[in-house]
Amino acid sequence: MSERHYACRKLGDAASQYNTCRVRASEVVGSERTLGDGSSAQSRANGTFMSRAELAELGARYLQVGGDWWNKCGDGWVNGDSIFTRLPIGFVCEDWRTGRHIVRLDAGKPLPFEDGAFDAVYTEHMFEHMLPQAGATFLREAYRVVRPGGVIRVTTPDLEKYLNGYVNRRTDPFLKDHADRWPPMGKLGLPHTAATVVNNIFRNYEHRWIYDFEEVVRTAHVAGIPVDAVHRSSRLGADLPPELLRAIRAAETPSTAKHQASRSENPTRCWLEQDIREQESLYVLIRKPAA
Repeated sequence: MSERHYACRKLGDAASQYNTCRVRASEVVGSERTLGDGSSAQSRANGTFMSRAELAELGARYLQVGGDWWNKCGDGWVNGDSIFTRLPIGFVCEDWRTGRHIVRLDAGKPLPFEDGAFDAVYTEHMFEHMLPQAGATFLREAYRVVRPGGVIRVTTPDLEKYLNGYVNRRTDPFLKDHADRWPPMGKLGLPHTAATVVNNIFRNYEHRWIYDFEEVVRTAHVAGIPVDAVHRSSRLGADLPPELLRAIRAAETPSTAKHQASRSENPTRCWLEQDIREQESLYVLIRKPAA
């Protein structure tokens, strides 16, 4: 593996102002642009690109998908999102601002990792941004890159909660409470009706599909995941594996970002299992059987 630099934006010549990406020359295709000020034109060849050994060298055991630009976890994590548009697709890079490991990817396409590469794949409020066909691809790939005995954690808005809230809107404060936390975007303004809140979760935030537990199970089944591997879960409950709970709590501690001290941003917590989302969320845990 060699290291190459890719610009987040044009800031000068200092190497510390560029994302450092780990690549193999044999897997680079397309035109080469290093230390540039735009998106790399490179792409990767073939199917799996980052081996278990290479991830182990980085100390990476967990993959977070869809954390956006602000919620990058520190030591032990790789953070994947399509938002990292000035990175070449599929390379694990060290973020110039934080030193945290990031990768540009499309969750509806094959993940650039070897089979069994991670102890867990984690995604919180990303799944609703995918139609079921893409969701099935993501779950299939997540199941592939999780080791035997590992888990996939999916948190997403719960369709059942929203529809129950609508049907029982005269007596159930769910939709009003939710609108107080997350005011619906635009539209007609105050007061927010029950219909406004329900439409908001379907149509705003670039959401594409709202799932209930049965729909997640069905999507996982289409992905080739055994139905009995998919479990309704809770936020930070005892049903989560102790190793995952420890990893989540460690990620929320800024001191775990040991490589961040010399970067341009101070260490920040990685906000996982957000308590503000608990009221609306469906929690799912997919367990891959041990070998």
